[in-house]
Amino acid sequence: MKRHLVRSALLIGVLVWAASCRAGTLPPAQFATRVAAVAQEVDATATAVWGELAARALLPPELKPPAEAREAVRLAIEDLVKTLGVPATAIRLLRVETVEWSDTSLGCPKEGMMYAQVITPGFRVVLFAREREYTYHTDEGRFVVLCQK
Repeated sequence: MKRHLVRSALLIGVLVWAASCRAGTLPPAQFATRVAAVAQEVDATATAVWGELAARALLPPELKPPAEAREAVRLAIEDLVKTLGVPATAIRLLRVETVEWSDTSLGCPKEGMMYAQVITPGFRVVLFAREREYTYHTDEGRFVVLCQK
């Protein structure tokens, strides 16, 4: 709700400013085109600013993974970089939990696959990017699986 209010307020302010500055100097068609272009720029800027502010306000400070989980976290971030096509700096680590998975599927079995029924130590790594959480299940640092259930 706040996002829409911020966008609306910014848009109204720009439209009023644009109307007062340009109304007498541009033909109506050019003026309307210019106002539409400015409105799109304002909307894009407001969206980016709101996203950044929301991320800073809602997310805890960047976590440093425990030494035993560093490789698993690195692999999860590397996979999310490839999956989303974003730089690693756009990804935040939210949580790392030590887990003992009941089999080698790492808690994310794929239909039609068979897995060794052996306790598999690993981690649950929760990352944040593009205003969304991504949960990875890992072993102790060789395999990672994006597990969105």
